[in-house]
Amino acid sequence: MHRLVVVAIIVTGCGEHGTSNPPPVDSKPPVDMPPPPVDMPPPPPDAPSGVTCAQKDDPVILNFTCHVIWSQCTDSSTYDLFCNIQNVGGNVFSLCDCTQNGVKGEQFISTTVCMSTTFEEVEAVVNEKCQWNIH
Repeated sequence: MHRLVVVAIIVTGCGEHGTSNPPPVDSKPPVDMPPPPVDMPPPPPDAPSGVTCAQKDDPVILNFTCHVIWSQCTDSSTYDLFCNIQNVGGNVFSLCDCTQNGVKGEQFISTTVCMSTTFEEVEAVVNEKCQWNIH
């Protein structure tokens, strides 16, 4: 009789490159995976454009001379309108300087800005003449 020898070799799937265990929870995702999309909510439809200023100092007004300051603004700036009375040949008007953070910008002539009764009226003038967008 012949003897039959059977040798069984069992190979497992564990090794350096292929483990049967899942990766640790704090491991980084594979490089080839794109990042998950981020849902950003759209801005509210009624949000005003431009710069909003929390502090609007009461204007100092004397005839054609006035001084108005907007501070604590969303762009971290302070806006300053200073108008002085001028009289040239009997024509009286205000010569106004627009200043942002202490830096002089536009200059304009007006006969109405210092006579305005609301901040909205003044802001309409300075937004046009000073090229600002404040409210």
